[in-house]
Amino acid sequence: MSAAATTARATQRDETKVCPGAGPAVEVVEMGDDPKSEAKRDAERLLRITGNLGVAVEPQGIANRLGVQVFEGNFKEAAYGGLLMRPGRDPEIAMDRRDGLIRRRMTCAYELGHYVLRSAYTNSYRRVDLRDRVPATEETRDEVYAKEFAACLLMPEEVVKTLAELDMDDLEMAVWLVVSREAIQNRLRDLGLRTLDLKAA
Repeated sequence: MSAAATTARATQRDETKVCPGAGPAVEVVEMGDDPKSEAKRDAERLLRITGNLGVAVEPQGIANRLGVQVFEGNFKEAAYGGLLMRPGRDPEIAMDRRDGLIRRRMTCAYELGHYVLRSAYTNSYRRVDLRDRVPATEETRDEVYAKEFAACLLMPEEVVKTLAELDMDDLEMAVWLVVSREAIQNRLRDLGLRTLDLKAA
C-alpha cells in the first residue's frame, strides 16, 4: 500500500485527526499523571537498546528495528505525515518527501512516538498530522507524549547537557543534532539549560 494511504481525508482541520475507516474506536491509553515522563523513559529506553547513544540519532533506523516501515511520498492533502497500523501487516510511517531532512526527521520521530504509545494496546490505528490545523487550546495526552518522545529521541538530555558543557551555542547544537534551531532552543529551555548564544540574546 502506498504511503499516501496514511493521509485519508479528515473532515475537520482544528486538530490532528484519527482517520475514518479505522474500524472500532481505538481505546484511550492511560498514561498516569505525567505523559512527558513516560515519553522520556520510552525514548531513552529505545536509544539504549538500539545503541543510538551518540549524536544525530536516526529515527528511521530505530523505526525499522521495531518493524515499522518508513515511506516518503507526495501527499494529496496538506500533511506532514501519518501512521498506519493494520492487523497482519507491518506498521507504516509516511512522510512528505517534499519536506526537508530536518522536518522529515522530526515527523518520523513524532509518528514513532505515537506508534510506541499505541502499539502496546492495539494493532489497528490510523492518524494523519495536518499542516493547517488550528492549535487546540489544550493538547491531548497523546500529543503531549508524542512531542516529548520526539524531543527526547532526537535531542537526548545527556547529549544536550554534554554539548552545553562544551560551550556550544544553540546553532552549533542544531547542526550537530540535525534538528531545527527552534527545536533545540525549546529543548534547552525545557531542560533549564543556557548556551553562550542564548545568554547573549
